[in-house]
Amino acid sequence: PSISHKKQLSILKLAVATIDWEFLSKAILVYNYPLNIIETIDSMTILDFIYDDIQYYQKNNPGTTTIVELKKIYNLYKSKGARHHKYPATTTID
Repeated sequence: PSISHKKQLSILKLAVATIDWEFLSKAILVYNYPLNIIETIDSMTILDFIYDDIQYYQKNNPGTTTIVELKKIYNLYKSKGARHHKYPATTTID
């Protein structure tokens, strides 16, 4: 989705929106950034936000490699304890 539609993003969500994979990886693997904050601006956790982006790209640009990269980050974050808030806990990407 266009970053112009996302106002007051957290630093992790900004990294997703700008496709900054290096920061996204380091945030969890090096800095242990908290993953389950429910932000008041959109009532989503980072996992919800990534899931929304995956859904957007699958609908609007299904051939993009961005989907593969988003799925890698989604799976990494989920494996490190990230949870959904907006979507059911059973939500998966595959």
